[in-house]
Amino acid sequence: MLHVLAGVVEQTNYAVSSGQFARNIRWAIEEAARHDVKLVIEALNQISVPGYFIRTLAGAVSWTQRLEGLGLILDLYHASMERLDPLACLDRYPPQTNHIQIAGYPGRHEPDVNEWNLPRILDSIDAHSYAGWIGCEYQPVMGTLEGMTWLDRFYCHIRNE
Repeated sequence: MLHVLAGVVEQTNYAVSSGQFARNIRWAIEEAARHDVKLVIEALNQISVPGYFIRTLAGAVSWTQRLEGLGLILDLYHASMERLDPLACLDRYPPQTNHIQIAGYPGRHEPDVNEWNLPRILDSIDAHSYAGWIGCEYQPVMGTLEGMTWLDRFYCHIRNE
């Protein structure tokens, strides 16, 4: 998989940028497919990245539905920043999801802090038979090694393949 970043676009240029994005991503999907690579996109919330082209999870899903061969990164942190329920997102978008990412909400720290119920989220991921990796994209509160100690508490959810 290859994550294609869509860039930052001013609202006044959004319509023109949509056409350009569609042309560019169609070409990229074809080129990537020749090398057995799946292209994926994600929505980035407008607080963290103002003006990011793919502004909502619904928008990202729409692109994956319009462009055959384009996949979705379901980033539960960004979805939560849109005020979407991560469990509802996991229920609603499994067919489009090629990769899942997590981080604590709202601080984007370790996934087991703040408002999330991480055991329920991990159980929901398992219930949907998701077989891919779960990316942990966060800013550790106390440093990198200390920021991974939460994994010990959730080891039962980690598959060694």
